[in-house]
Amino acid sequence: SQANGPAIEVRPQASTKYTLTATNAAGGTVSRDLLVKVVPPPAIKSLQGQGAIGFGQAVTVIGQFSGGKAELKRGNDVIASSEDGSLQTQVPSLKEGDIFTLVVTNEAGDSVARTLNFNSAPAVAAPQK
Repeated sequence: SQANGPAIEVRPQASTKYTLTATNAAGGTVSRDLLVKVVPPPAIKSLQGQGAIGFGQAVTVIGQFSGGKAELKRGNDVIASSEDGSLQTQVPSLKEGDIFTLVVTNEAGDSVARTLNFNSAPAVAAPQK
């Protein structure tokens, strides 16, 4: 409106549709809609290995996440993916030095990652930026 000026700032907590309606001096109107989509941030809740967890043994890698699509990588190879908040895959033979990385990416392109390292020490999950 003339009172508010040509722009207004909004910060919706959820995706919201806004409608702008303009009226000219002759009474003619035109409207346009704008959808502001709120994209949740990606998050990793957990990443762990289950099973015997010995070199040469099968291990199940389980990740819990939110806010996007997840990919589980063994080294540089994607071995599983999911969009439903959980990911689980069995690795038939664990090798010393195996590194598994869970990467979650949202629609805006933001991502987070966490690694699970298997070496001569016990398995440790550590945040990675």
